[in-house]
Amino acid sequence: MKGVIVMSAGNHAKAVACHAERLRIPATIVMSKNTPNVKVKDTKNFGARVVLSGDNLDETAAHAQQIAESEHLTFVHPYNAVDIIAGQETVALEILQAQPDLDSIVVPVGEDAYQESRPVPDSRDKRRRTESGNSHTPQGTEIQRRVVGRVAFLIDRIENLRSDWFLKIVKLSRGYQ
Repeated sequence: MKGVIVMSAGNHAKAVACHAERLRIPATIVMSKNTPNVKVKDTKNFGARVVLSGDNLDETAAHAQQIAESEHLTFVHPYNAVDIIAGQETVALEILQAQPDLDSIVVPVGEDAYQESRPVPDSRDKRRRTESGNSHTPQGTEIQRRVVGRVAFLIDRIENLRSDWFLKIVKLSRGYQ
């Protein structure tokens, strides 16, 4: 393997950079030109090559694809890859180990695999049910459209401040048995 490449300015960038360093795999992270310096620095601290390109997600993704093709790098998609999403499913187990008496888990569904994956209900105790569900953003990926939630959350407002999403959940719908 010649290396991996991702387009991300968040946790995916840092996670790939960290594990690539551990596995001694060259990593290239393509971030938009307006990525906060702290995120660039954090990613570089793991030894990744950081390329700042594009003013928006589409431009950044296109440049990452060009680099991947020209340098024969393996592209690791930040949120629309089944293997990434499957790996994130372990979060439910970690949450339930840390908080075994938890009643609900709410997972926002948005633009990365961490959000795309949905923790599974707790089946250890048949007398109680741990609910899990998704909050949905207007934008979405193909994987998001395939997720069938047990609890639906309606969103009143989404504000995008740089790369951070703020969700206001206004209604909980319990349309399941």
